[in-house]
Amino acid sequence: MNTAPDPTPWLNTDTCALGPYRADLVEPYWRWEQDPALPVGYGRQHPEPLEARTEGMAHQLRGDSIRFTVYDLTTGDPVPAGVATPLPDSSVRTAEYVVMLAPEARGRGLGAVCDEILMDTPASEFTGPSAIRA
Repeated sequence: MNTAPDPTPWLNTDTCALGPYRADLVEPYWRWEQDPALPVGYGRQHPEPLEARTEGMAHQLRGDSIRFTVYDLTTGDPVPAGVATPLPDSSVRTAEYVVMLAPEARGRGLGAVCDEILMDTPASEFTGPSAIRA
C-alpha cells in the first residue's frame, strides 16, 4: 500500500484515472463522504467524525480491501476527485464496485469513465490492497 503522496495514475484515459489510495488524502475523502447524498448510500444515519474516519482508513490501509483514488485529468494535472472500490467475490467469480465522487467532480462524466476503467480491467489485475499487477 502506498501511503506517500503520489499522484501518478495507474490506469487512465484522457479525462479520468485510478491511482493509489492515499493516507495523505484522508481529509478530502472524509469531506466527500460527508456530502448529504452519500451517508444514505453507506447506511449511516449521522456524519462520521474525522478522527473516526482517520482510524478507519488506517484499518483499510492494513487490510485486504482494494481501493483507488479517482483522478480528474481534465485540467491536465491529476486532481483527486473521488474513490473507487472494487469488491471481488472470488468464491462465485463475480464483483461489484462502488464509486464515490466529490460533489464538485460530479456531472462531468468522470463516473462513467471510471466505470469503463473498472469494467475493462480484468479482475486478475487487482491484487492486494490498492495494487495493480504490472
